[in-house]
Amino acid sequence: MIDLHAILAEALHSTLPSDALEQLAQIAYAELERRTGERIYDTFTLLALKAFEKALDIGDDELTLQILQAECPQYEQIVKEEVERIVSETVVRISALVVDGEAG
Repeated sequence: MIDLHAILAEALHSTLPSDALEQLAQIAYAELERRTGERIYDTFTLLALKAFEKALDIGDDELTLQILQAECPQYEQIVKEEVERIVSETVVRISALVVDGEAG
């Protein structure tokens, strides 16, 4: 699992309290799941998508990974790209809030 808490803490230079950072990491992780899911699902055939969803539903991690690797061999790159985007967007937004807070 990707440690978004640590990644965000490093990117934000620990400008947030730990509890706020944890909440932010949870939100970022949900967004990561949504974005990567959309991009990855777009590469699947309908049949593969049904098999993938069934494997997820029954908790067969090995089969889920096999289908993912077969249908979307670039999935790791997709995840990496989305992590970078989400972290970058988060840093920009938090930085703007901090600057606005200092000005206000």
